[in-house]
Amino acid sequence: MRWPFFARRRPDASAQQLCFMPTPQGLVWLRSRPSPGGPEVVRHGLLQRPDTLGEADWSEALAEIGRPATPAMAVLPLADYQLLQIEAPPVPPEELRAAARWRIRELVDGHVDDITLDVLHVGPPPGPGSSPQPLFVVAAPNPRVAACGELARRAGWALSVVDVSDLAQRNLHTAASATLDLSDRATACLVRHADQCLLTLCVGEELYDTRRLAWDERLPAQAAAAQGARDTGLDDAGAPRLLIELQRSFDVWERSWPDLPMSLLWLDLQDDTPTLAPWLQDQLGMRCLPLSVPEAPPEWADLSAVTRRQLLPLLGLLRRQPFVQP
Repeated sequence: MRWPFFARRRPDASAQQLCFMPTPQGLVWLRSRPSPGGPEVVRHGLLQRPDTLGEADWSEALAEIGRPATPAMAVLPLADYQLLQIEAPPVPPEELRAAARWRIRELVDGHVDDITLDVLHVGPPPGPGSSPQPLFVVAAPNPRVAACGELARRAGWALSVVDVSDLAQRNLHTAASATLDLSDRATACLVRHADQCLLTLCVGEELYDTRRLAWDERLPAQAAAAQGARDTGLDDAGAPRLLIELQRSFDVWERSWPDLPMSLLWLDLQDDTPTLAPWLQDQLGMRCLPLSVPEAPPEWADLSAVTRRQLLPLLGLLRRQPFVQP
């Protein structure tokens, strides 16, 4: 999504492009270049700013990542925004943001006047004369969004978009489903982000729902111990919480969209994916596969789990279409 915070720019379609995500200590970044098969990652890294580093040295370090005027996009981590779902206000499209701001005033963390806000429809955009659809409302504190602009300003990058991790994951999720000719089917994707997981539910290229679920460090050991067994029921008080929440999510989906049965669950649970994929498939009765990421650099498998986790939203950002705005 395009935040209204930034002016529209036209970057050079032949130039290398920069994607970055702020971190508490600095930023994680990657550079890509156009190729016939889509954007190709040429460099990536994590840049941290020590407390002793002065402003001039910090600006110089940023400039080494990307030269001035480099086309850039940013993505906010999960902790830096809220994604809310509301009933669509009965107003003209040009008034949706203002109406949504009023509707979420009691739901946001902080004062509603101190957030940057954007909206998108749940599922495909409504057609003429169709009934109102629910809305996703992205709400980010102004300082979080402004920090992305400040990083770009220091380095002279041509920042065009600030996106969010939910939508970056949607891009990877729907692209993976398309490779299996599942674009007309409902699929889910569960990705670990540190101490929580992000679950996206999509049909085609559209996001229908998203949930943040707590990660349980004991889960891989439980799955390994129970591998092949079927005696851990979802109603059992000892069942892992993540498993229960996944099943609840799919039950709600089945009631809400009975004509769109859930066909597959993509997984990126870092190093625990090989253990958890067959176990979750057994427990949920749903096909579970590792999330495929064609944009990943060749050394992807050799990177640490933490590095892969940090880069994954940036790889999803690469699939934002169109990267070069008309």
